This record gives sequence, structure tokens and C-alpha cells, in this order.
Amino acid sequence: MDANEKYLLEQLSQYWANNQRITVTEAMNIPMLSCFSISTIHSHLKSLRIKGYVQLIVDETDNRVKYVSASELTQTYLCKLGKSMLKATEI
Repeated sequence: MDANEKYLLEQLSQYWANNQRITVTEAMNIPMLSCFSISTIHSHLKSLRIKGYVQLIVDETDNRVKYVSASELTQTYLCKLGKSMLKATEI
């Protein structure tokens, strides 16, 4: 996973931590990602999906809408990241 993919995953994790569902379209328009083009964000989402870090879940009522969801691999990654951050703050 490259640095941009990690940044995208961190931005998405803020939604997941608040139990908010986020569509692919909403993910491509996250204000903190405005430094990237929409096509670049879409490419990173696709790459994260291929690598197993995110899943796309089709809306129950509208097949055109897909939600970005964390996979078990992402949950493991974020847990390790959190532990590393806690360890780094210990003196």
C-alpha cells in the first residue's frame, strides 16, 4: 500500500469509526482529499479493493449506489496503527 492509499484509508476510517456509511461518490469528494483528482481517488479505491483493504457493498434499493466498507485486513491494519501510535506517545 502506498502513501496515498494509506491517506485515503485513514480518511475513510473516520467515517467508519463514527458508524457512517460512505458511498464511492462521497469518498471521491471528501474535502481532505481535494488535493487529488477524482480519477486518482477512484484509482486508489480500486487498488485498495484489489489488495483487499476495502469492499464495495451494493445498496439494497439502488444497484447504482455502492458503499465503501472496511475489510478485516483494514481493521487489522488500523488496530496495529493505533497500537503503534499509543506506543509512540509513551515516554
